[in-house]
Amino acid sequence: MRTFRIQFPLVLLASLLIFASVAYARTDKFALGAILGDPVAISLRGKVHKIMNIASSIGYGFFPKAGPLLNLDVQFELYDFLKNDRTLGLIFSMAPRVTFAYYPKNAEKKGDRAKGGIGMLAVFTLRLMWRDAPFEVVFDMAPVGVMSTTDGNAFYDFDFGLGFRYCF
Repeated sequence: MRTFRIQFPLVLLASLLIFASVAYARTDKFALGAILGDPVAISLRGKVHKIMNIASSIGYGFFPKAGPLLNLDVQFELYDFLKNDRTLGLIFSMAPRVTFAYYPKNAEKKGDRAKGGIGMLAVFTLRLMWRDAPFEVVFDMAPVGVMSTTDGNAFYDFDFGLGFRYCF
């Protein structure tokens, strides 16, 4: 637990120092930044196709005994509920996910320890963008996540995050 008390503030501080992230699909931009939530992470995102983004994050999960984890998502944006509004987006996406995680020796072998694996997410994203500024505020929520883990089990996940993103 002591290690977590030291590592969590360091990850949070690093996230706040980098404090920017993700390019939105309406542009051909690339972005780097931070998301606070589950996980608390530094994120990287870029547009690959008109409706496809590659998103990755490295950080810590929300639960105390989890170690660092790396997520890689390929997001297919299926519908933008506010597509006529250039400053606000409400986007529904489907995303296959690959997760790699490290867990300390004292972590339990059940529940949130088993987060390494592959799965599928349904992602809802609310983005607030400014017309003449290269950044955005974003709230991501993935209420449906099914992961097949390295030990052969399947579990459901709920990821969420509030971030401030800077587009290059």
